[in-house]
Amino acid sequence: NGISTPYEGKAIVKNAVMEVSEKNILLADSSKYGKKGLYTVCGLNDFDLVVTDNGIPSSEIDEMKKQGCQYKFIRA
Repeated sequence: NGISTPYEGKAIVKNAVMEVSEKNILLADSSKYGKKGLYTVCGLNDFDLVVTDNGIPSSEIDEMKKQGCQYKFIRA
């Protein structure tokens, strides 16, 4: 599980930005979870913090915990 995109160019740019960033924070609403793009950007554990709404499936929460992610839920 992680971040993906349907566009190769976007994956390359996102990886480059993450490499030079001091902190990587993912901000994604629950509609983004469970979708897969063709190109993998990174895993959830590559983020210092994951911020999302409380509408994500419990399986995704379990995966974040399993990967040791720091996360914060915001009421939708």
